[in-house]
Amino acid sequence: MMPVSSQPASLTPDPQPLRHGNGFGFLRLFFAALVIVSHTPEMADGNRSRELLTRAFGTISFGELAVDAFFLISGYLICASYLAHGNALIYLKRRIARIYPAFIAASLVSLMIVAPLAGASLQVLFQQAGASAQALLLLQMPLAPGVFAGTQFAVLNAPMWTISFEFRCYMLVLVLGLAGAFKRPWLVAVMAAAMLASFEIYSATALRGVAQHVPGHGLLFDDLPATLRLSGIFLIGALFYLYRQKIIYTPRRALLAALLLIPCLLVPWLAEPALALLGGYAIFALACLSTTGPLSRINDGDDISYGVYLYAWPIGKLLLWYWPAMPLVLCATLTFIGACLCGWLSWHCVEKRVMAWTNRKLRRHGTA
Repeated sequence: MMPVSSQPASLTPDPQPLRHGNGFGFLRLFFAALVIVSHTPEMADGNRSRELLTRAFGTISFGELAVDAFFLISGYLICASYLAHGNALIYLKRRIARIYPAFIAASLVSLMIVAPLAGASLQVLFQQAGASAQALLLLQMPLAPGVFAGTQFAVLNAPMWTISFEFRCYMLVLVLGLAGAFKRPWLVAVMAAAMLASFEIYSATALRGVAQHVPGHGLLFDDLPATLRLSGIFLIGALFYLYRQKIIYTPRRALLAALLLIPCLLVPWLAEPALALLGGYAIFALACLSTTGPLSRINDGDDISYGVYLYAWPIGKLLLWYWPAMPLVLCATLTFIGACLCGWLSWHCVEKRVMAWTNRKLRRHGTA
């Protein structure tokens, strides 16, 4: 629980303390777990209506809520990271080091271990090695024809689709930073509002039709509706950081924001914007106010959340592949345990090592 204070709290203007001693680590792990809760019933039989949040509101699933929360938190922390260093090259190198190695490792594990166990032909996998290499470069989810054949959502690692959008948001921060937009936060607010409004007003078909006329749209935004939604939410997260001196967080206001969000989730066109604003306030209040207590220590030093997100789907699919009648609660529990183990290995064997090596290189060249 968040500690109650008689004095309003505001997030520090110094981005460095954001690394540890707050609720961000816990929240990332919590939302990674929510993705598992959301995906498990859909993986079993494709029946999304059994997903708890969908059943309650009919507008959004726990998986969609978790992805939105990830992009809110990422927008906040990445904006802080960029402004902390003010050097585009340092920023870019650190972003690449943070996202690519673990993604590549998880993709290779999915292709070389999970795919054969799930019925994919080794010959076909070797034949499409070039396409797989291109997918790695573009941060696209790995594809393996014939994998999980005959099951619902016969995809090797579906959640990986969000990673390329995450990296595009990193590039958006770089562009906005170089253009000086962060000195005028109202410009960022207008951009975020325009993105979310376009996502809500225009149909996905219309947006994809418009995208077809944009040269290089595959590299720029791939899927325009998803780009507008996720980039808009990411920028709202950035705005929470840019306006950190003016936003006051208290437990009472966070609870009020959460309560106001509930009826908004019943309205299809209001669910996403309300989640970004009201949910964003509640999320950042929890992160800000959890400077002591257990929440500030969970997933704080060793951040396994990225690995949990990357490995949960193939673990869950394999469990249901070999035991289709497995109770869903047991499947979700075992998936979470397995994903946490893989996340721990990913952090200690890949992510932590690569980031430490990158930081040493930057210091050696006097750019850190």
